[in-house]
Amino acid sequence: MSERILSPQLTEEKAHQVEQLWSAASGRQWAQQHSAMYDRALLEILRHLELARGESAPFTLVATGGYGRQEAGPESDLDIAVIPTRGNDEDPFLRAFFRSVQTEIQATFAVRVGYTYVTAADFPGVDMRLVSSLMDGRYLAGPVKEWESTLGRLWGRMDVGEFLLAKREEREKAMQRTHASPLVVEPDLKEGAGGLRCWQTANWMRMAMGERTMVPPAAYDLVLLHRLRLQALSGRTTGTLTRQRQAEMAQRVGVDMAELASRRLEAMSELHRTFEDAIRYIRQNRFPLTPHSVALNGEVRMHPPISAGEAATAIAIGGALGLDVEPIEVALTPDVLGSDVLRTISRGEQTLRMLDHAGVLRALLPEFDAVRYLIPNDAPHVYTVLEHTLRAIRHLDELPPTGFLAEVRAEIEDEEPLHLALLLHDAGKIDPSEPHEVVGERMARAVADRWRLPPDVAEMTAWLVRHHELLSRFIRLRDVLNPDTVREFAEQVQVWERVPLLALLTYADTSAVHPEIWTPTQEAMLQHLYYQTRALLDAAGDTAPTDTAHVRRKLARQFRDNESGPEVEAFLDALPASYMLATPMNVIRQHYEMGERARDGELQVALEDLREYNSTRLTVVCPDAPGLLMSILGVIYANDLAINGLRACTTAGDQPMIIDTFEINQAGRMLNRRAQQRLEEDLNLILGGQQDLEAWMQQRGKDPLRPQEIYEWTYQVSGMGVLEIHAPRGRGMAFRMSRRITQLGWNILSARLGQWGGHGAATFYLVNDELQAPSEEQVRASLGQ
Repeated sequence: MSERILSPQLTEEKAHQVEQLWSAASGRQWAQQHSAMYDRALLEILRHLELARGESAPFTLVATGGYGRQEAGPESDLDIAVIPTRGNDEDPFLRAFFRSVQTEIQATFAVRVGYTYVTAADFPGVDMRLVSSLMDGRYLAGPVKEWESTLGRLWGRMDVGEFLLAKREEREKAMQRTHASPLVVEPDLKEGAGGLRCWQTANWMRMAMGERTMVPPAAYDLVLLHRLRLQALSGRTTGTLTRQRQAEMAQRVGVDMAELASRRLEAMSELHRTFEDAIRYIRQNRFPLTPHSVALNGEVRMHPPISAGEAATAIAIGGALGLDVEPIEVALTPDVLGSDVLRTISRGEQTLRMLDHAGVLRALLPEFDAVRYLIPNDAPHVYTVLEHTLRAIRHLDELPPTGFLAEVRAEIEDEEPLHLALLLHDAGKIDPSEPHEVVGERMARAVADRWRLPPDVAEMTAWLVRHHELLSRFIRLRDVLNPDTVREFAEQVQVWERVPLLALLTYADTSAVHPEIWTPTQEAMLQHLYYQTRALLDAAGDTAPTDTAHVRRKLARQFRDNESGPEVEAFLDALPASYMLATPMNVIRQHYEMGERARDGELQVALEDLREYNSTRLTVVCPDAPGLLMSILGVIYANDLAINGLRACTTAGDQPMIIDTFEINQAGRMLNRRAQQRLEEDLNLILGGQQDLEAWMQQRGKDPLRPQEIYEWTYQVSGMGVLEIHAPRGRGMAFRMSRRITQLGWNILSARLGQWGGHGAATFYLVNDELQAPSEEQVRASLGQ
């Protein structure tokens, strides 16, 4: 075991100082004495190593942060900065010093040491937290000129506007996390409103604007004293001053608890006002924003020569600081540093609107400005393309901090391609001669070239613009519960990194079309497709999960608990693979029970409210017969109900059963009890053969023979046939299409119905009697070009 460097008496000295804390009249004076003890310890370690190695330390040692301010508490970490005079962070002397410091300081004082290695190459670009930590720096040892040079670089290369903004946002987030008012019963004495950080931040901000360091007032001293005593009581560096700790503190110092709290609250209120005054002072001061712009008398002022990119940065920072932004009157040079502009436009809607007001957005993105007055052809849109786009950015800005979409956002390492893609996603609508996503992709690549963006950023942005409708189409018009759909989507996105960005783009774009367009159902479909796609792509190209034997074994184990015998075996053997893979096991069990009752000739109808989707699930189980699905859809249509989606299943065997489920709604809401009762009665009436469907529909005011007009259709084979149609909006589409498909001799396995581009849209998953997908030639012959 190596010989100790620090004397054990230092441990006793710390204990004695902590005991004196309860009789101390000044928090700052006590902390200065306590910090001096740590100074002596560090310097003793340094001298020991210099003697042992026969050389001077190859670095300058600086106390930073709270330790630099000489405010070290009983449990405070000791933050130090090392400025090398030779070599690098692998220097043997430096490594020996770090090892000795960690070992000796922990063993002697039971506190941790955090260190930062600072070189000239760190400036500019140094983290703003380190900047403020160095602003409180205090020289300890080594060549003093290295510390002076570091301070020179710190002040000479400081981005004042960025620093002010970072410190204000840092403070506001901390108060949001703790408490935003100093008048709280159980305060956070460091990070909460009125805590020590309020005064410290105000001091940093004023220093950055050229003011002298402020002298801590008596209020600061009092709050510091309370925090030091809290550390002594709790044995922790951070924490809230609870009622219990307040009572303990009052008892130790012999002061009434209420009186002690009153003094503290008054002091914290003063510290909070100091921070608020510093925020207001921003509008009264002059300081640089960029090399060719300043903040002056509450305004952003620019002088030539200034580029559009630099002007954008100045406006973004100044606007965020509360400075007024007016239309610029100086000519802008075309130079753009893409990385800076990307960071600027990614600040959100407010920044973009300020850039637009100043005329800078037009200079940066004439492609975006061109669609300012362009009205989209899609009927649901309520804004011009430019306004829709800015509102899409707003939805991204206001994304809730919790929930599925927040989890998606957390997976994104770089949001900048998403912001640029959102700005350009509909810009291609200016040219109606081609699909707008194709035109938009060309625009995105041209912007990337003009801004000299990195290839990976350019490629991701262009891909997002080109495919910005892909995910929306899948969740609105495809059966995402079908493994083939998941596989098809995964094949189109190819790499996972695209999916989180596309998911947020889809949410923001859809939400900005109309307030009621984004629904819980769409989010649920997105969530399912999102996780299934990740699982598939994570499998490095494995196929989608299609092991029906595995699913069947799990089902058999579930059934074994309550039912067994040939009936269960026959039911499981008769289930189609598509049904088995896309239906939850608890639902399959419910369908089995309905099927057993249906074999006795009783039509089984179940209605279940889906509150999270604001819709109702209808399940119909009965022996199979020709035209059953068409009949069910006719009843739904005659009851003026809308269909979000359906899944149709027919079991195999000598006595096939249908197991059809429908997600339906009544004027966008779940069916009320009366509507559910009427629907069940009508299903029994028609499926029971008591009335002819066509005659009954005519009595209800519906024309069962009206053909379905189709604007356009697409068809592809993906395991089964996938027919997507666009047609006039109306509740009868599902019925009329099922009637037509039935007449063609094909079977509908599932369908999704909704809207697309202002028209009705639906996707039908088809097979023929041999359970094969109809050929494209057959579909073309039946539906026309």
